[in-house]
Amino acid sequence: MPNNFITREDLPLFNNGSRFLTGAALLKDGKRDLAGTFDLFVRELPSVRNYLVFAGLEYIIEYLINFKFTDKQLAYLKKAYGLDEQTVDYYKKFKFTGDVDAMPEGTLCFAAEPIIRITAPIIEGIMTELYTNNIIMLQTMHASKIARAVFAAKRKKFIIGASSRSHGAESAVKAVRAAEITGANFTLTLAAMQLKINKPEGGAAPHYYIMSYPDELCAFRSYAYYFGQKMFFLIDTYKSITGLKNFIIVAKEMEQRGKKMRGIALDSGDLYKLSVLARKMLDRADLNYVEIAAMSNLDEHKIKKLEDKKAPIDIYAGA
Repeated sequence: MPNNFITREDLPLFNNGSRFLTGAALLKDGKRDLAGTFDLFVRELPSVRNYLVFAGLEYIIEYLINFKFTDKQLAYLKKAYGLDEQTVDYYKKFKFTGDVDAMPEGTLCFAAEPIIRITAPIIEGIMTELYTNNIIMLQTMHASKIARAVFAAKRKKFIIGASSRSHGAESAVKAVRAAEITGANFTLTLAAMQLKINKPEGGAAPHYYIMSYPDELCAFRSYAYYFGQKMFFLIDTYKSITGLKNFIIVAKEMEQRGKKMRGIALDSGDLYKLSVLARKMLDRADLNYVEIAAMSNLDEHKIKKLEDKKAPIDIYAGA
């Protein structure tokens, strides 16, 4: 299996060759200590975006504090780019000495507004620019998107999954961190929970779990016995109405044992109509404590439409 995960030790090489050569040229021309100021900002926002939420600063500070080339990296740079001893010695002793001014993470920011400013010797700015751009772009993008979903959900809970559709495992964990900053309620990402980022959430028993049993009712009874008070039950593995009826049967059985089921999850179909019907059927069965969660590829626009129609949904989940 190829090892493509980037470690802290790898980060000084998160760069391109021209930057190492540019640094060498500046050294040769006596500009080792020439200072410069680097502003990071967004040029313009699309018509469907009127703000961003700044995130990623903590990663940048840690990166700048720990920036150091290894002997192996220096040997590679010397061979690959023909660097002389003066330049290699400079990179060997490289340490960020500049200043960082930035908005606090979670601050709303707008186009043409500096969100982070680095003042340092130009060579230091050149060496650290790409990673800074990358991290701030990724985390600000995550935070801005999640904030819009949280806002659309109003006072209801919003869960961020991040594991299945993020652009890689590292991106998923960073998305969960952005969710913590922007007020999402829970995470389904185990790695983030282990890192004590965000609050843990059980999620829903998957379709293939249900399909592994002779029928849906058997599956519901099994899962209810073990984890019914913690998990949501997907009711659309076969037919949503049938799934809802089976859930109610099992929920009433669990009540006889002194236990209350957590909730159902709607993952397909007309979420508004299904949520209205589900709430009526659950209340009619005296299961008003059962929560209704909605999934189904939701974004802030779909959530807003559901909220505008006053859908009786308690929790929204984004992947």
